[in-house]
Amino acid sequence: MVGSLAAVLGSNRRKVARAPERRFRLFGVGLSKSGTHSLAGVFARDYRSAHEPEAKAQVELTCDVMEGRASPRDLRRYLRDREDRLRLEVNAAGWNGLVVEELVALGRDTRFALTVREPRSWLDSLLNHLKVGKAPPHFERLRRLIFDSGGPHPPEEAVLAEHGFYPLDGYLGSWARRHQQVLDAVPADRLLIVRTEDIGAGLADLAAFVGVPPETLDPEQAHGFKARAKFGLLDEIDQDHLTERIDTLCGPVLARLFPDPAG
Repeated sequence: MVGSLAAVLGSNRRKVARAPERRFRLFGVGLSKSGTHSLAGVFARDYRSAHEPEAKAQVELTCDVMEGRASPRDLRRYLRDREDRLRLEVNAAGWNGLVVEELVALGRDTRFALTVREPRSWLDSLLNHLKVGKAPPHFERLRRLIFDSGGPHPPEEAVLAEHGFYPLDGYLGSWARRHQQVLDAVPADRLLIVRTEDIGAGLADLAAFVGVPPETLDPEQAHGFKARAKFGLLDEIDQDHLTERIDTLCGPVLARLFPDPAG
């Protein structure tokens, strides 16, 4: 692993010139299909903003750490090196939340936007996305690590088995764990939680959060990367069963993300 990491770092140093100093540093740590593409897009006109920069390198190294093939130290070294090279002001990616502890440790100037999509809507969008085309091996590997619960499909979820998807508990359990991970890792004063459907309406809050004028954010990019097709697989699952799994697995984290102001 040390040799391959050195090759990645060396190759990236040769390809990318050093960028100017940052005006702010924001990481998008929401799940894929929660608005990370839109988050990067609204900043891209006037700031150094990227969606999924160096995706293959980060995903492969994250998988190596999850499988015990590399150490967190290797991951920290890669992330620090990338920060020094790219000097992005906005870095939004669905897998950033998997390494959020390391991103927090990069510096006290780091801020985090957690885009949150309601579990049913998120899963419907994710399944539609996964159904279209075949992903590269590093993406398939990551999805297996985060979504494969190892359990069988209940009878109510036969349609997922027929289409080659994992059981509901794998996806919904991951939704809950990964939001919990961000909430536990990021200091409250450095975290902005944004509902996916509110990205466009919340541009002033986003701008204030990082200290820039709101007119520098582009509202035209607030709803980027829409689904190419819809298959309605969740509609074929018993809806009482689906609701019960969402309530059981995601309900406690939803309550923490959006506390009831009435008590």
